[in-house]
Amino acid sequence: MIPFVVGPRSPDGLEAQLQAEEILKVAMRDAPRALGALISIDISNVLTRTKDIKSKCLAEVFPDIDDRVSENYALLLSMTEEVSDRF
Repeated sequence: MIPFVVGPRSPDGLEAQLQAEEILKVAMRDAPRALGALISIDISNVLTRTKDIKSKCLAEVFPDIDDRVSENYALLLSMTEEVSDRF
């Protein structure tokens, strides 16, 4: 991950700005930990579960949902399930 980010700016003065920058540094330092969970997932399980979620769950609850939206939403849900099952 390449952080092309301008840090948050605070209208509350220099002390608040320094505190906001420190919070950003901590978040950027801890970001690889979150990625580790995603790297360790089994993508074949995710893709299989994505099809199940899309066809069974989303189609029933949201019959008029756009296909691209349902595909992306189902993918996110299946990735979430996989990560939560492992950790």
